[in-house]
Amino acid sequence: WTEGRIVAEVDGKRVGLWKSAGDGEAQWPSRSLLPDPQLGVGGSWGGAKGIDEAAFPQRFEIDWVRVYQETRRVFRGNEKRPGPGVPAVGNAPPHGWFQPLISSEAYSPSLRR
Repeated sequence: WTEGRIVAEVDGKRVGLWKSAGDGEAQWPSRSLLPDPQLGVGGSWGGAKGIDEAAFPQRFEIDWVRVYQETRRVFRGNEKRPGPGVPAVGNAPPHGWFQPLISSEAYSPSLRR
């Protein structure tokens, strides 16, 4: 996400787009978060009556999740900003491009029943 929007894609296809209304942090994430894919079970009870055992067995498989981080580059003076499809000089991509976020922290979701 960026300050103004969150985009979700599955297999390269956009499945969600949310735009900020500028309502502040209570209505919009303004700090780093990790994705937390979940499979909710229990039907329309919403936790009011526990889990409906008839909903089982369930299966939730994810091959991998790729997270991108926007890279920002500061341009100075009369330096020309690269346009879409134009590689940046050095290792920095053009402003607004996204690169895979690589972290040394392992993320291990927990499955509970």
